[in-house]
Amino acid sequence: MGLVRQRSAGTLGTHPGFGHVRVVDVTLVPARHARRLARRIATERAGTENVGPALLVLATPRSGPRYRREGLTVETVADRRDRDRALARYGQDRTVRIVPLGPRDRVAVAPVQVTGTTENAEERPAIGPLFVGGTGRSGTWALGRLLGEHPDLVTIHTELRFHAQGRAFGRLLEGSLPPDRYAHEFLDRYYGLTAGDGTPKGLQLLASRWEVTQALTAFRRAAAEDLPSAMRALVHRLVDPYARGRRAAGWVETTPGNAAVADALTAVLPRAHVVHIVRDGRDVAASIASMPWGPSEPVAALDRWAAGLRAADAAFRRADPARVHVVRFEDLVVRDRDATLTNLLDRIGIEDRTHIRARFDAKLDPGRSNLGRWRRDAGADAQATIDARYRAILDELGDEGLACLPDPSVS
Repeated sequence: MGLVRQRSAGTLGTHPGFGHVRVVDVTLVPARHARRLARRIATERAGTENVGPALLVLATPRSGPRYRREGLTVETVADRRDRDRALARYGQDRTVRIVPLGPRDRVAVAPVQVTGTTENAEERPAIGPLFVGGTGRSGTWALGRLLGEHPDLVTIHTELRFHAQGRAFGRLLEGSLPPDRYAHEFLDRYYGLTAGDGTPKGLQLLASRWEVTQALTAFRRAAAEDLPSAMRALVHRLVDPYARGRRAAGWVETTPGNAAVADALTAVLPRAHVVHIVRDGRDVAASIASMPWGPSEPVAALDRWAAGLRAADAAFRRADPARVHVVRFEDLVVRDRDATLTNLLDRIGIEDRTHIRARFDAKLDPGRSNLGRWRRDAGADAQATIDARYRAILDELGDEGLACLPDPSVS
């Protein structure tokens, strides 16, 4: 019987095997036993390599190298708090813990309980899904994290992109992106993404390659008969387990491009709401210019910001107006804080606001908002050039009839 199929007493239970496990927590196993346990895990994993999700071993800095030597993928955690934070990211549905039982390296497997409500998520009314979008560096993560404080919601801790990058869902519905092509390119475009430091990000943190392949097979079959239904099923199949693993009934996603596909998201997902957070373009440009992925010149970054507003405005005009919402960052954090938050929560339909309000008061305050950072970053010589271009862009967008502009009186 395989290691993770063992039965054990007390609170320890059975588990269907590594073919259904994404994370194995070995942080409780002494480092002196790591080498032998690593070989057992690697041997058992080899038997399910082609039928189950990729395995991630959560280990301590001391034991981690011993698991890596057996060809296992390892994430190291420095202490208990760091470990609990990692486990909360992955969720209990995809995590088991190896527990030492005594001499001779005897171990058992315990289910991991992620901190959170014990209520059955399926019995609570669903909220969302909620999508927060906007041009990059506009506050999408801050607002998404705030909404995720609701006890029935969880914020996806990484941008998923597969629905919004390149307006994928919009192009699917328009017919300019064939479903077969989308499915064929899906893994190369949206899976296996890494950050600048090489750490994984994106959909690979939520689902295994095998699970995604299975979902895409179902998508291909269904798309020929009912494309919107196939798209809806793909989203729920890939993302809902993340929420269920945290005992949440719904989720919040923060890919910036969400605003530019608001029409597609509200058409495909009948309970979805899309929030476009709009920020002073000069602050956005200053932030983008400091990032490795954006234009390094603030004026060029302003043009990028304007293009994002145009795309979002076009999508909002085609979307159900009851389920798309514009929030101005400066209003939310400084100018009209309480009224802006209350209005947004009213429109989304969120009634329980205790946890959201607590985070709002503690984290989303003027001192943390970096308002006016463009002046500090630009220096005196460049300020006039940046401000002149910004004012000209606002005039252009106003003449075009865009309704999602920041307040021009903010200086």
